[in-house]
Amino acid sequence: MPRYSSLIVKDARILSENVQSVFSDYKSSFNFKNQDSSKLSNDIRLNWDGSVDFDENTQDLNLVYNVEAFVQSMYFLLITQIGRYPGDNTFGWDLETIIRTPSNKQNLNWIIDQLNSSVSKHPDVEFVDDILVKLYSNEQTNFIKIEITVKPKFFTYKIFLDYELY
Repeated sequence: MPRYSSLIVKDARILSENVQSVFSDYKSSFNFKNQDSSKLSNDIRLNWDGSVDFDENTQDLNLVYNVEAFVQSMYFLLITQIGRYPGDNTFGWDLETIIRTPSNKQNLNWIIDQLNSSVSKHPDVEFVDDILVKLYSNEQTNFIKIEITVKPKFFTYKIFLDYELY
């Protein structure tokens, strides 16, 4: 999948009846292998560079299930330029334009609209509850903080996703 910048998953939380289950280190803390995998699509686990993740001992493909599969598919939605995903020209969002455009408050609203439109079309999203976008700048770098709260289909809870886009 085409990548134009670095998108980092900072946090993912399951929000259920005002109780938050926090997963602070995405790569190592999700383990849903024993969950019922019939509701959502399972997928092959991909590394952050987009390559297939293999088990170190058996060299079998690692799989992701339910919540982890959902978080992974949301991540790939956000790093994919719309129209460049094979077989689905509506998958992704206008990330390239966002990176090339100077940042200001008007553009933040446009980014939120773009995210809402793209995330709402995700096949496993029932509805988008909230999207927050903030711009940060310091001596070393500029980045965009993106917080998305969605209700996945077939889940009884919402998921909060926290990203940073460099």
